Amino acid sequence: MRPTRRLTAGVAGLACSVALLAGCGGDDNEPSAGPTETGSSEPTIESPGSTESTEPTETSTPPTERERAVAEAEQAVRDYYGFADEVRSDPEVADLMRLDNFLQDPELTNERTYLEGFRDQGFQSEGATTFDWMRATKVELFPGKDQAAVSLEVCYNLDEVVTRNKAGDVVDLISPGLATYEVYTYSYPQGGWKIAVENVAGKRCKS
Repeated sequence: MRPTRRLTAGVAGLACSVALLAGCGGDDNEPSAGPTETGSSEPTIESPGSTESTEPTETSTPPTERERAVAEAEQAVRDYYGFADEVRSDPEVADLMRLDNFLQDPELTNERTYLEGFRDQGFQSEGATTFDWMRATKVELFPGKDQAAVSLEVCYNLDEVVTRNKAGDVVDLISPGLATYEVYTYSYPQGGWKIAVENVAGKRCKS
C-alpha cells in the first residue's frame, strides 16, 4: 500500500493529505515489536597480543551482511528526510531532481508532486526531523541477483520542526509519528538504496 498525497484546498486538507510528516487522526498507536536489526553484537575478548601486557583487548565483532543492509537502508531514510527538510525550509532549493538520489517510483513522482504543492500553497517549515527509533521488520538479500530489500518501521519526531501556512499560522503536526518504508537496491552489496514505498500512517508512535 502506498500513500496518497492529493492536494486539497485549505489548511486542514493540506495538513491531512499533503503534508508528508503530518497525518490525520491522533490516536496513540504502538507498532508491533519487530526484531531490532541494527547495532553490533557484544564485544568479544581476545588474548593479549604481547607477553608484556596482561590486560585483555576488547574488539567488536564485524557486522553481518544482514546488519549492514539494515544500517544502509536506515541511512537512506535519514538522508531522504534530511533533503525533504531542506526543501521545505528553503524556497531557494529548486533542484527537486535530487529526489532521484533517495526515491524510486512510485514514491519519486509522489514526493516531487507533494513538495511542489507544499511550496505553491505557501507552506514552509523550519527545523530538522529526528527519529525516536527505526526497526527492520523484514530483510531479503539476493547477492546472486545484486538485489536486496529491507522493510522498516520508523518513529519520526517533529518536536524540532515548525510548519506554517501562507498566513503564518502554525500547522499542527502529529509527533512522534509512525511510518513504514520499503527500501531496495539493485546494486547489492555496493549500495544504491532507495525508497520504493512509503506509508505515513497518521498515527502516533511511542518511543
